[in-house]
Amino acid sequence: MIEEWAEMHSVVKIVEQFISYHGLSQDIALKLALHFKQQARLKYAANRQLRHELLRFIRSQAVQCRLNECLPGSSEVIESVFGKQKYLEGEQSKSGFTGLLLALPAMVAELNADIVKQALESTPVKTVLEWKKKYLGDTVQARRRHAFSNHYQE
Repeated sequence: MIEEWAEMHSVVKIVEQFISYHGLSQDIALKLALHFKQQARLKYAANRQLRHELLRFIRSQAVQCRLNECLPGSSEVIESVFGKQKYLEGEQSKSGFTGLLLALPAMVAELNADIVKQALESTPVKTVLEWKKKYLGDTVQARRRHAFSNHYQE
């Protein structure tokens, strides 16, 4: 019984790690099936059935991906990015959270001095501020300030 549970745990762990590492794409079920073929044969029929059902489920999800699209297989990366953004917000609390959305790509990109220099030279601050106003609008803080300033002036 314990041996069967250990094997089941191994199947689930392989799937979880594989999807976390490779993400979800149209061909991920095939890649995972090939990966399973490289593993030792499963001893218990229930675990072979579990593997089959997991592959079937992954296939049903992967078919929704566009051609050459790879979606995150885990929310860990997204959670980490938002954690970094919240940290930045704490340092830039007067600027608000909304405008910091523009910093998200820079937080996950591989940057060097040349890339940063090119970005700073090719995109004036005025352009960024105009884009921010057009697409993101006022921050929650700015809307709150505006709403309460009218209320207290009357």
